[in-house]
Amino acid sequence: MKAKLTLSIDADVIEKAKIKAAAKKMSLSAIVEEYMELLTASTGSEKIIIRKKSSITDRIKAITKTVKLTDADYKKQWHKHLDEKYGN
Repeated sequence: MKAKLTLSIDADVIEKAKIKAAAKKMSLSAIVEEYMELLTASTGSEKIIIRKKSSITDRIKAITKTVKLTDADYKKQWHKHLDEKYGN
């Protein structure tokens, strides 16, 4: 259920926010709602659910995580590969 909310915000901030909202092809209300959702979301180990209106890139970032690679010596492996390939 949607409800109305009256806010008092500096006019310059509103104008800048409208420009950002237009660039994202969203309404200012949608941006404020999204911010409030993020503000009130769980910040534990759970992922924050991205709204359907967000871009595919945002959704992919939300469901992926950074993976630390092993401490392999890539230079050494490359030289080994070249030695095997060219018989040096």
